[in-house]
This record gives sequence, C-alpha cells and structure tokens, in this order.
Amino acid sequence: MIPYWDNQNLRTLPEGSSCDVQSFLAENKSTEQEQKMGKQISWKEQIRRAVEFDEVVPGLLRLLGFDGIELWILDNKNQRITMICNSLAKGISMDYWTKYSGMYTFRIGSGLIGRVFLSEASEWQQDVSIIDRDVFHRTAGAKLHGVKGVVGICAFTQSGDKLVICLFSSKPVACSRERKNFAETMVRQWIGGKQGLVTTPVMNSGGFVGGAAEFKGNSQPSQQQQQQQQ
Repeated sequence: MIPYWDNQNLRTLPEGSSCDVQSFLAENKSTEQEQKMGKQISWKEQIRRAVEFDEVVPGLLRLLGFDGIELWILDNKNQRITMICNSLAKGISMDYWTKYSGMYTFRIGSGLIGRVFLSEASEWQQDVSIIDRDVFHRTAGAKLHGVKGVVGICAFTQSGDKLVICLFSSKPVACSRERKNFAETMVRQWIGGKQGLVTTPVMNSGGFVGGAAEFKGNSQPSQQQQQQQQ
C-alpha cells in the first residue's frame, strides 16, 4: 500500500532532492522477484547483511531511544545518495514514513542526508516538522507522518563504504553533549568496529553538528559497490 502525501509538495522539492514513485515500486518489485527466484543478492542487501542490520538494530534503537533508523549510501550509477534499508522499533507504527522516505534520493551536500555525507559530521535536528524544507527536504512528510527528532551520523563499514545512519523519533530530540557522543560512538562501533573521535558540537540550522570520525575508510569504491557498474 502506497502512503498518502501531498502531491503538490512532491512536485516542488527543494534543490538537490528527488522523489520517484515509479522507480521505488519497480526496484522493490525487482528485489522481491530476485529473492523468490534465489538470484544473487543486490549490493545493497550485501551491505545490510555485512553490518548485521536485522540483528543489531532492535537493541540499538532501545539503547539510543529512537523510533526508527535508515541507512543511506551513495549509488555510483547516478551519484545520488539512496536508502539501503530502514527499520522501526518494536511497537512503533510509522510505516508510511518509511515508505515515503524510501522514494527520496539526495545529491551530495543537499539536505540533512547530503550534508552529513559530505562533511562526515553528525547533525541533530530537534524537530524537523517545523524547520525550513531547505534544511530538511522531507519536512512535508515529517509533518504528515508524525516525525519530529532526526539525527544523521556518518560512519564507514570495514570494507570502506561510507554510510549515513539516520535516526528518527516521533518526539522532539533534545541533544546534550553526552547523548550525542554516546550515540555517535555506538553507531560507529556497530558499522565499522571502530570508535569515532568526536569534537565539541556547535549549533547549526537549529541542530547540533559534531566532528567526523577519526578513521576515514577507503576512498575507493568497495567490491560491493563496484557491482553496480558491472
């Protein structure tokens, strides 16, 4: 079932983001068919499995106090940042938001996802339902589907893939230095098995922006991403 949203908002997306319903449906249908036929899994699914997404995420969401999580990565085919996967905490009903977000892609540097990808600095937005769409491109959907607090954290997998981990909540997210450092450390240890070095956060666009991880990973595409070009 496709979620309802304001079609006018989708036609006037901020510069740097795009939302393609047909591509989203086609990709999901293709993935389902491949799974049924036992074909080789996609590069996105390989990354999902490599970070043990399904095993780790339920406990991580409880630990950090968020309602859901998204993993984003750069697609080398079109140079757009696209979602790999997402998940909701147990008992949370925000399925329409996850479908809505899955139709978005971002250019590097555009929107919260693009900014975090470019700078490798985490960003905390206490309530994205009330901020400008140039800051958070999915504001219209956040208002419609009850999303408020959003956090973006950059981390590298052991194979060198750069990910943006987006945590979200149905409540405004207060940010203290301790909470921010703890969330970054937990996420980066999970994704890369290393602890990030976090600098003192500063205010930016109504949220907090912190330092990048100490390790930078491999700047070259990993073997998993290279499959996109084959």
